[in-house]
Amino acid sequence: MNKYKFHHKLLTFLKEKYETYNMEDVSKYCFTSEQLGKQLNINVNKIEEVLFSLKEFDCVDYSKNSGFKISDNGIKKQLNRFFIYKGNENIKLNLKDIVQIIIPLLSLLIATLAIYCKFDKFNKENENEIIKLKNKIEILENKSFQNKEKK
Repeated sequence: MNKYKFHHKLLTFLKEKYETYNMEDVSKYCFTSEQLGKQLNINVNKIEEVLFSLKEFDCVDYSKNSGFKISDNGIKKQLNRFFIYKGNENIKLNLKDIVQIIIPLLSLLIATLAIYCKFDKFNKENENEIIKLKNKIEILENKSFQNKEKK
C-alpha cells in the first residue's frame, strides 16, 4: 500500500472517532500507536512512521496523557484528500522518471535497427551487383576465349 494511503487511512480513522465522540471525552478519540495498530490492522512500526510524518505535516496532536488525536489541520487535509493527491503525484513522478529512462533507450534501439537494416539492404545490393559483374566477366571471357580459338 502506498505510504500516503496509510496517512489518509489513519487520518480518516481519527476523524471518524473525533466526530463520533464530538469532543465529549478526550480519551475516546485519542489513541496510542499500539491501539491504532490494532484498530487498523497495521504494524506498530508502520503506524509510528506514519504518525511521525503526520506530526511533521501538523495533522495530529500528541499528548503524553492521552496519546494521538487529529488536529484541525488534519481534518482539513483528510477532507481535501491531501494525501491521496500527494500519492497520485508521487506515482506520476515515478512514471515520469521511468519514461525518461525508457524513451532514450527505445530511440537508441530504433536507430540501431534502422542502421542495421540500411547496411543489410546495402550489402544485398552490393552482392547482386557483384554477381552481375561476375556474370558479365564470364561472358566476356567466354567470348574472348572463343575468339582466340577461331583465330
